[in-house]
Amino acid sequence: MKIVLDSNEFIFYLLENDKQIDRIIHNEDFCIYVNEQIVKEVLRNIPRQLRSKFYHLLMKSNIFLDTELCSKEVFAKYKNLGFKKGDILIAGFCEMVEAKFLISENRHFLKQRVEPFTIVDKDEFCKKFF
Repeated sequence: MKIVLDSNEFIFYLLENDKQIDRIIHNEDFCIYVNEQIVKEVLRNIPRQLRSKFYHLLMKSNIFLDTELCSKEVFAKYKNLGFKKGDILIAGFCEMVEAKFLISENRHFLKQRVEPFTIVDKDEFCKKFF
């Protein structure tokens, strides 16, 4: 199943060894897609000494880094729905890679109901799949 972890999920995992995110990341049933926006946000919000751990994590066989940008139409769709700039890029990315879920703790994301993917927090996702 294709999923996208918002940058805050990687940050919690790296800073706090979040066990729920650990279960998601290390479950080979999930294909985790990451874009440049997520990478930039993570690197901006973690200490320098955790950067190599993050880069190592991106090398896992079930994590896929994609640098393609979403189309102008998809960007406009999420902008018109009231998403913030960085969130527009992440939501557009979810649609572009055909993710089934975006996992985030971002309250702005969690308020949104969109298609073709579902936005959930890690607790809700883990209840559903573990």
